[in-house]
Amino acid sequence: MNFSLGLLMAVLAILTGMFAADLAQWPIVEVEGHQGYSFASVIFYIFCTTYAYTQPFKPAALFFYGLAALSIGATAWTGYQMVFH
Repeated sequence: MNFSLGLLMAVLAILTGMFAADLAQWPIVEVEGHQGYSFASVIFYIFCTTYAYTQPFKPAALFFYGLAALSIGATAWTGYQMVFH
């Protein structure tokens, strides 16, 4: 469930950049920057979640899982700010 929720948040973060570009609220360069680190955040999330599931309850796995959750949360927050701010 956590993996699915994280990927859903990542997809929503990426789509907010597309919405911001369509609404012409931000310059295209800023939107493309958001798209780039949203994609990097998705790759990072997949790596960290896979590591956390293969090495459960190890301190490094818990650290990576928390770091991935913060990364996805930050990406979703910045996407929200791009569309609604």
